[in-house]
Amino acid sequence: MNARRAVYAEYQRTKKPAVKIWFPYDVEDVERVKTLSGHRYYNLGGVKFWTTPLQLRTVQKLHEWGFDIDLRLQEYRNQETTRVTQAPTCSLPTPRDSSLALYMFQGEGVRFVEIRNGRALIGDDMGTGKTIQALSWLALRPELGRVIIVVPASVKLKWERELRLWTNRTSIQILEGEKPVHAITANVVILNYDILANKYEEYRDQDDRKKYRELPRTGWVDFLIDSRPDVVIIDECHRIKNNQAFRTKAVKKLCRGVPHLLGLSGTLVKSKPIELYNALKLVDSPDLPNYKTFTKRYCDAKHNGFGWDVSGHSNMLELHERLGDWGMIRRTKAEVLPQLPKKMRSVVPLEITNREEYNRARTDFIQWVFENKGLKSALAARKAETLVRVGVLKQLAATGKMKGVVGWIRDTLEDGQKLVVFATHKKVINQLMEEFGKIAVKLDGSVPTGTARQVVVDLFQTDPAVQLFVGNIQAAGEAIDLFAADRVAFAELADSPGDHDQCEDRVLRIGQKSDKMNSYYLVASNTIEEEKCIGMIDNKREISTEILDGKKVEETELLTALLSRVLKEGKK
Repeated sequence: MNARRAVYAEYQRTKKPAVKIWFPYDVEDVERVKTLSGHRYYNLGGVKFWTTPLQLRTVQKLHEWGFDIDLRLQEYRNQETTRVTQAPTCSLPTPRDSSLALYMFQGEGVRFVEIRNGRALIGDDMGTGKTIQALSWLALRPELGRVIIVVPASVKLKWERELRLWTNRTSIQILEGEKPVHAITANVVILNYDILANKYEEYRDQDDRKKYRELPRTGWVDFLIDSRPDVVIIDECHRIKNNQAFRTKAVKKLCRGVPHLLGLSGTLVKSKPIELYNALKLVDSPDLPNYKTFTKRYCDAKHNGFGWDVSGHSNMLELHERLGDWGMIRRTKAEVLPQLPKKMRSVVPLEITNREEYNRARTDFIQWVFENKGLKSALAARKAETLVRVGVLKQLAATGKMKGVVGWIRDTLEDGQKLVVFATHKKVINQLMEEFGKIAVKLDGSVPTGTARQVVVDLFQTDPAVQLFVGNIQAAGEAIDLFAADRVAFAELADSPGDHDQCEDRVLRIGQKSDKMNSYYLVASNTIEEEKCIGMIDNKREISTEILDGKKVEETELLTALLSRVLKEGKK
């Protein structure tokens, strides 16, 4: 049998170390080498050989295939193997709140990011704590200065509060408005995709084809680049899969040359492998194939006479195996179920759009009623001012947060999984149906009992096109099964914790494969919902649990425990 060799070499044409591979022609060996990332074939004056970027997987594979590995490659393999196997023993950061702790799989995610020197994709399922893992790694690296976090608009406040919980970084700035009108002053900057990109103007080239030209400094991206970030975190990074989108161009521009880059998304691929490439390219693993090689190998690229069609798929199992090499870690909820509690509750703070009106009603309630409802209503309100004020402030808070509620639901549904949303008022339910009617069903008091209600439930349970169930907390909170989803959101809060429990249990069924669920409380930030309503719910929960179950409520079951930490930290 002919001898085969692999020799480490440094080429003048590239600054990056490479592996040089040569062997007598063999069809099986050729096919094997073609599976190595970044492979290239050369025939220089009759000397035929292959090269690939130097990385651990390549050396391991060559060794497994029986190639002779020279001493330099053996030393490299031993050093890298030691580094990777020892890195998981690094200590994890301690959150600012000592009652918080990472689950085991989350700790593994933090270690993975550290092994990759802060250049990684966290692709875990929704509800498994991608944000916490990214921030815990950030807490490991306090020496890193400027941090830019790009997120959907609906979760900017949530990221700010999680930052205060899981790290010691308190210099945080949330950017608002499409046109920059103030300086970047904080060490951590949070902004949404919509305001990142510069604006573009339309023009015609010499062949009279329509094109777009970027207008400098009309969005935040150039200002952020000037701030010289050490870390960029891109939440829901599947949003940059379209190369023609302005947001994609802006994110790529922002991330160019940044030392550390984290991308977060549980849905990097919806239908085709090409959707992965931009996110993988951001991480820029040295052995990631170039676009042409990637699309030919994994997207079954074909020229259709007009251009390359990259919408196909090929070598899927190999692609799956390579994702870890290219910097991606992913755990499904099913894989980590034993570590998760039955119910995972989260408070999602949302900014309100009617802040000025809300503040006037809170500080001078009777005057607000007089201005908005007239003298008769003002006189009536004085007789039971406290009670009436609570009702009015709750309505204003609910109205003001609806833009945020709609945005959060739209962002959440991007992963293609079903969602159950509960509310109390017809106005809120109807508004949600106006926004999502094509993919939603509703069940409230207007739906007759009996067959009609079951039709609504069956549609949600069985029709893949129906992604959203919108229900009234009372009408849809019991006697129905909605286990086609494993997550529930509350657009409004009920007075009784028992009502919330009943609604959460709609997506749980004894004997189903997964008995875990995520529950999201969409709360208007700095309003009566935060200040009073959540506390009242928890107070009633403590009383009822102690009476009926004879035990104290654990802190993990209390919404105030989730909220009070961030409120306390936010006031420091």
